[in-house]
Amino acid sequence: MNKVAGMIPEQFYERECRDGFVVGEVMKHCWAAGLQAVSDLQDFCRAHSIRFFAAYGTLLGTVRHGGFIPWDDDIDIGMTGDDYIRFLELFPEFAGENYQIFNPYTRDWYCMNFSHIVNGRDLTFDRKNLKKRCGCPFLVGPDVYPYYYIPRNKEEEEYVLRILKKTDEAIALSRESDRRSKSEGGFAKDSRLNEALAYALVELQHETGYEFTTDRPLANQLEILYDQICRLTPPEEADYLTRYDEYVKDRSKKFPKEWLENVVELPFEYMQMPVPVVYDAILKARFGGNYMMPVQEPALHGYPFYAKQMQDVGNRIEERERSLVETQVIKTGDRCKGKTAVLFYTAIRDLLIYSAEAIDKIRQVIAYFRERQDRLFLWWVPGQFLTEEDMAMDQIAPQMKQEYEMLQIQFAEENCGICDLSGDMDHAVKECGLFYGDAGMLSEKTAKAGKKVMLQDYRKSDMDRILSEIRY
Repeated sequence: MNKVAGMIPEQFYERECRDGFVVGEVMKHCWAAGLQAVSDLQDFCRAHSIRFFAAYGTLLGTVRHGGFIPWDDDIDIGMTGDDYIRFLELFPEFAGENYQIFNPYTRDWYCMNFSHIVNGRDLTFDRKNLKKRCGCPFLVGPDVYPYYYIPRNKEEEEYVLRILKKTDEAIALSRESDRRSKSEGGFAKDSRLNEALAYALVELQHETGYEFTTDRPLANQLEILYDQICRLTPPEEADYLTRYDEYVKDRSKKFPKEWLENVVELPFEYMQMPVPVVYDAILKARFGGNYMMPVQEPALHGYPFYAKQMQDVGNRIEERERSLVETQVIKTGDRCKGKTAVLFYTAIRDLLIYSAEAIDKIRQVIAYFRERQDRLFLWWVPGQFLTEEDMAMDQIAPQMKQEYEMLQIQFAEENCGICDLSGDMDHAVKECGLFYGDAGMLSEKTAKAGKKVMLQDYRKSDMDRILSEIRY
């Protein structure tokens, strides 16, 4: 069991209302996995004498809530320039198989001027991996923002800002060229756009000495150049620190370097979070003097962050099973005459996503078929949740097991035959001739149409509607 998981009590994972905002069980597991990632980052930084501090919403959450802002779902970390450079050099070796670090240097498709850490290679529903990730199947980790030094010499400052603005312009031109190329199915034909981009690159190469190559995407190289320009000023030649992408637009977005170089630890959920000693001044500068008054604001990346990951999973599953969906012959066999209770196996992700409402949704599905006097009752069998180890790990599992046993008794009293399909799916399809795939949500659209509901109707129900239901 990981260090953070051992400190978090079971009740933490329960659905909770904080400051009028409901935080669901899935998000609680994501929060816990984020805490684990920061705890590991903290161990790494201490071992290498690298300082970091809570930034942006995480700083506000630490001071105002003693943890996450209820309607936020990520962790923002800041580092001063010299610490950030050492962090980029040393962290990849520490990461191993447990973490990945994304930035323009490690991924040629990455075009952001900060780093993002995630706790694995892909989202996983494997029980051992879930245990390592505090029961969270999604990729979770902090964003790490560099705060670089502003030259004390005004002429040098103007030079840095001028080159950064030119780099920004080249990035904008490059992105527009890429956009048009994709829409036109080839190289962008707008000669004025291409000429402006070529001229901007020649200027940058002349002023900075940076050599653009053909082995990495241009937008990625420009982000690397941007970061290198930000690094030009050493700490001893500066009095202020800044996030340059903000400073080029607003000269007030800077802090005396001692504000960010000295930290104190404050409680953050079940760990201690380093924050700048003068956090009050920083929060007032960013959020205003009334920052202690909670105001619900949506996260810039969309809440919850894992909706996109779930969408990607759905797309991969659909792609893998498309041929099955197209060729499956739906028929009623002799096995299905009379009343038959079909206790159907479900995927782990269904229980994780719908855990707070799983039993209610199961009952809704059964009621749907009862009302129509259908021959089949559908239910989800939590086959992989019935070991003693799983009972202790998942709050929903004991409830699901109890519900399962009660339904078995109920079906027996009603003289229903029980066809348990929780084993070999190929055998299940062959025997029953009716259903295949993972169980899912009852599709309102299908129900209104009045047609027979098959499992593929569940699977292929409106993804946007399903995702909207997990926005606790």
